[in-house]
Parts: sequence; structure tokens; C-alpha cells
Amino acid sequence: MTNPSDTTKPTDTSAAGTPTTDTAAVVPMLYYEDVVAAARWLGEVFGLETTAEHPGPDGTVVGVEMRIGAGRVMLLGSPEDAELGMTSPRTAGRATGGVYVALDDPAVHHAAAKDAGATIVLPLREMAYDSVEYGALDLEGHYWGFGTYRLT
Repeated sequence: MTNPSDTTKPTDTSAAGTPTTDTAAVVPMLYYEDVVAAARWLGEVFGLETTAEHPGPDGTVVGVEMRIGAGRVMLLGSPEDAELGMTSPRTAGRATGGVYVALDDPAVHHAAAKDAGATIVLPLREMAYDSVEYGALDLEGHYWGFGTYRLT
């Protein structure tokens, strides 16, 4: 139940009855066998920026938070994450999901990613739903799509 006099957090209720706020955010979590190498690669090839690193009990980095524009992604790599059933596409032998990044100019991003060695699996093209997009695999096989399509 929401407090009608609370104006500090705009709140609404979803169809499922779950309170939602404008501060909620969906953040993809991707499992990597080597989160440090993945963060470095994602920065060099796709232009993501590391915002935080999280060490495990032995001091090795087991989690990395990254951003590109207003978008965020968490890279996971701890044994606990693996126990939850998370795996790298490298281990699974196939992509297990993907991340989509909305950009103003995917052609420029595509050229830079291709020059940096990205594996392009969907060439840059105009899509039927009024978007220009391309798709690439990262160093462990996660699918990353980049395009002009904006969610409504």
C-alpha cells in the first residue's frame, strides 16, 4: 500500500500489483569466466566504462559494473554466480541471451567495433521496424546488439 502523502517517490502500481517507481532500472547481468578481461575488452571494443569492481574473498575481481551512456550492465564471475546456473556462452557452446544498446549513430560504433576486432554476426542494416542495427559477439560469445531503435 502506498502512502498518498509521500511525494518524494513517484509511485504507481503495475498490473501485477507490484509497486513501481521512476527510479527502478533493469540492469542485465552477464556471466564471464574472466570478468577483468571482459571489462577490458568491452571498454576497448564497445566503449563501455568501468564504474566499479568487486573483489571476492581472495581479493580477485569477481564482479564489474559498467556503463555506456545511461545504460548499465553487471559482469559476474564468482563461484556463487556459477552455482546459480549462470554460465558463459563459451562454456555453453552458444549465446544464452543478449544486450541491446540504443545509439544515435550505430554506423560509427560498428566501424570502431569492427576495427577493434569485434566478431560481427549481424551486419549493419536497416531493419523493418525503422531502426539501423548491427550485432556482435563479445570475447566470450555474449550477443550485443547496437541500433537506433528506442523502446517506448
